[in-house]
Amino acid sequence: DEFEGLKLSHATFLRRLYEDGCMSNLFHIGSRAATKDEWDFMNKDDITIIDMEKIYELNTGLKQFKDTLSSSNDVYVSIDLDVMDPAFAPGVGNPESNGMTSREIFEFIYCLDNFKLTGFDIVELIPAYDNGSTSVLAANLLAELICIADKR
Repeated sequence: DEFEGLKLSHATFLRRLYEDGCMSNLFHIGSRAATKDEWDFMNKDDITIIDMEKIYELNTGLKQFKDTLSSSNDVYVSIDLDVMDPAFAPGVGNPESNGMTSREIFEFIYCLDNFKLTGFDIVELIPAYDNGSTSVLAANLLAELICIADKR
């Protein structure tokens, strides 16, 4: 509920937006480490969790994403690059092993092709920690999201 004593921070903004009623049909994709409080929060009825176990079985995670997303109209995408495995994105604030591969994240992005993107952001790119691969990945993700948004 708080991060380092702050009710509103980079680690809590999504929860605050949800609690304020600013969003519905929330997806949390790539979960692999969270506190008990965070897991309890994410287990609400209108929050879909697609954890790394489901992503390892890529078709299972993608099917759940597509089936649930089909009831959504407008879609906002926020990509926290911490979701990536450090082998693919070392230049992030909180690198953690067993994250998503480049292929896996793009498979989820491609599912958005028929939806209206109302906006998107990519966060947690730390150039000082990067060997260049994280920046390239972020640029490619951004380009793909721009192309999808431009179709509408």
